[in-house]
Amino acid sequence: MGPNDNAPNGKNAYQPRPFHVTRGYSDRCLPQYTQAQCDATHAQAHWPDTPWDLSCTTSPCSGAQHDAPAFFDTQMLTSVDTSVYEGTNPYQKVDTWTLGHSWLSADVNDDLVLASITHAGDVGGTKTLPKVTFGWAELDNRVPYDTGAYPAMGRYRVNSVISETGAQTDVSYNAASCGSSPPAPSSNTLPCFQQRWTPGDLGGTPTTTSWFYKYTVSKVSADDATGGQPSLITSYVYCDTTSPSCASNPAGAGGAWHYDTDIDLVPTKCYASRSVSL
Repeated sequence: MGPNDNAPNGKNAYQPRPFHVTRGYSDRCLPQYTQAQCDATHAQAHWPDTPWDLSCTTSPCSGAQHDAPAFFDTQMLTSVDTSVYEGTNPYQKVDTWTLGHSWLSADVNDDLVLASITHAGDVGGTKTLPKVTFGWAELDNRVPYDTGAYPAMGRYRVNSVISETGAQTDVSYNAASCGSSPPAPSSNTLPCFQQRWTPGDLGGTPTTTSWFYKYTVSKVSADDATGGQPSLITSYVYCDTTSPSCASNPAGAGGAWHYDTDIDLVPTKCYASRSVSL
């Protein structure tokens, strides 16, 4: 939406529009490289989490990696600006949010995570608040029933948030749980699910079946940075049919998995939607 983005057909109720939001983007290329280097080298060393090998620049597309359409983004959101119209053009800026990112090491590709959000007020000058920062914990996604066949596929979950005033919120997760052998998908009550997938660059058969963990939150703790107040702790216990009082369920069992039938484009269905009680 631009400042002069007025509908020519007269259907726009506001001419000009009273509010304006601008989003800023940058390439998902490491910041130590110049734009020319990023444009010239589409390799993982420059673009840690962008699968440029799936990009097809010729017609027709051919090769094992082009058996189906690929959808990925080469850019990341870096800022959001808000403005209002006060009878002048350009619009008057009100607030700016700047997003900071980091690439964290993972066993397949580095993961792009949100590292910080910086809020600035822009009315009558610019006043910038301290950053909101985020901490992350790497947790394995794949259940190692076939240890060594494929990576653990570690991915990051947010585990801490420090606010602009210094207050810290910590998030704890229940341990991964799927038993020592694969459960029956139709009667599985554990926080893990079966999924057919294509290994692609990892090699192997065209499609394979693996089990993946579902991580549930066990506790959220909010702490006063000054130390003047006790921690505010919220704990979560997930009900199990073997523990109807919900007194204790460290394995997170008891959830029901729904057999997905609503996506007709996926030929192989699975139990991939989970419902639990707290």
